[in-house]
This record gives sequence, C-alpha cells and structure tokens, in this order.
Amino acid sequence: MTADESESLETALRGEGGRRARTVWLPATGARLHAWLVSPSTRPSWPLVVMAHGWAAVKEMNLDYFAAAMVDAGIAALVFDHRGFGASDGLRGDIDPLQQIADYRFALTYAGTLDGVDPARLGVWGTSYSGGHVLCVAAKDARVRAAVAQVPTISGSESMRRRVGEDGLSELRASWDRDQAAAAAGHPPRMVPAAEVRESDLGDHAVGPQEPVAPHLLPPAPRGVYPDAERGRYYAELPEPRRRTWRNRITALSVERYSRYEPGLCLPQVTAPLLVIRAEEDTITPSDLIAGAAETGHHNVRSLSVPGGHYGVYTAHRARVAREAARFLATHLT
Repeated sequence: MTADESESLETALRGEGGRRARTVWLPATGARLHAWLVSPSTRPSWPLVVMAHGWAAVKEMNLDYFAAAMVDAGIAALVFDHRGFGASDGLRGDIDPLQQIADYRFALTYAGTLDGVDPARLGVWGTSYSGGHVLCVAAKDARVRAAVAQVPTISGSESMRRRVGEDGLSELRASWDRDQAAAAAGHPPRMVPAAEVRESDLGDHAVGPQEPVAPHLLPPAPRGVYPDAERGRYYAELPEPRRRTWRNRITALSVERYSRYEPGLCLPQVTAPLLVIRAEEDTITPSDLIAGAAETGHHNVRSLSVPGGHYGVYTAHRARVAREAARFLATHLT
C-alpha cells in the first residue's frame, strides 16, 4: 500500500478526499430508512452499489471506509441502516432477514431513480448477516450486475448449533415458543443483548435516543486485532460517535429467525459476478461454511480470504478488503 492509498482511505468521507456525501431518507414501505449517498468526484453517470451493515450494527460502524473505497473506484454508494436500527424508522432492535432483503431491493429501486446514477449498473455489498442477504438479493433480482458478500452468514442453524450445542438450542427453542405466545397475546417483545459486551464499557450513550454523526465528522476507527473470543472489545473500543445510534438490544425473536435463516442456499443461484470474502479464523460466520458454500457456486464466483477472525475485516484488514471489493465491482460495473 502506498502512502497516498493509506491516506485516501483513512480520510474516509471527509471532503478533502474528493468524496461527496449527503444524507437521504429512503421511503420504504412502513419505514423511512436513513442513508448516506456518496458520489465520486468524476462526472456522471455512475454505477452504484447498495450497502448495509450486518446483524445489529449501524453504518457509522466503519462502513464509511468501505463507501470511500467504492467512490475512489468511480462507484457511487448508497449506504443505509436497516429498519429498527440507527436513525431508521421501525420496531427497535427487530431483525427480520426477509424484511431486510426486501429493503435491499427497495434501495436498488430508489437508487435507479437518482440523478447521475446509471440504473443499468447496480451492485450490492453486504457484510456478516447482510452478506447473506446479498446472496439472496443477487439470486433473485436481475438488476444486480455484481455483488460482494463479506464474511457472510451461510447457515443460521449450523452457526447456532456450534455456539450453543443441541441442549442449548433446545432450551432456546422453548423460550422462543414462549416469546411467540407472548407476541400473539399483544405483549411487547423480550429484548436480549445484541453483542457480548458489558454495558459499563459502553459509556453514557448505551441507551437513549441520539442523532447520528455526520459522516465527514466521524473520527478514525480502531485498526487493532480483535479475536472472535474478545469480540466485545470491538464495540467497547469504537469511538463514541461511531456507536452513538447503536443499541446493544435486539428482540429475542430476532435470534429465532437467525436460527432458521439459510442464505447459503441462494449462492448456487447467483449468476452475476460474485466476490465472497472470508476470514480464515472466523467463528461468528464460520469460515469453513463460507468456503464450502463458495464451492457450490458457478464460474462467476471469486473467493478472497484474509487472516484472523470476523472483526478483522472492519479493523486490521479493512483497507485490503475494501479495495479488493471496490476493484471487483469496478471491473464488472464500470
């Protein structure tokens, strides 16, 4: 990496990088979705990639770096928070993969209406849980010309089984049955932590409403190494502005839906160019599941692996994976 390359990514969405970022609201059915529209300094029309974070994360948690890499490659980026998360509307902390897939597809529709965007050159990028989503979006939506699935969820059932074992899964299923009955009776959803991190480590902004920080004002994010066993550090050591709209709370039934989610089944149906990125020691979205799923794809699938665990793609290896993703998309969209 050259000094200029390092600087261009480290400045993320600050104006001196020649990147133009503005806030937009996507009027999806039932909820407005808060998003950044980031455009290159080159003349339009541009290709565009739709991007979103995984699980319960928000776009301020380092997605500005990935958007910066896209615009440096001549691609506009539409980066949105899933409904119920960040500044987006919706039931707080409720993760529904089918709804999130539908919102990805709505974002593609919205992107196609934007001035300066070429609707015939659209791509999708996702990471972790949303990495699984893009497999399904790319499989189902002919508008997707290219896709990047970074450390994607492949099998929620197998991932849950590895984390808690068969006995733990049986106990969880019993609790989910009670949650379903409570929901049917009109009770508010039971909430559980989104990540294994102590609330005392999160400071004063762990609860309560907060306005998001403008993307050009976000401070640099950590570059450290975060083994999966120490994943709580990733959240605790993010600068407060980067987790200002994040809440360590999700509905218990979000976990139940995760346990039934199998986006790896979509991968063999993807015919558009697809880059699959995995971390070699990933236990959050297990690396062997990702490698096995990639082998079921067609000649259009390219694989990239980096050392370390799941959170390395957001920290120690983010410059590499961001640029590789941007180069891949630029090859197929520009």
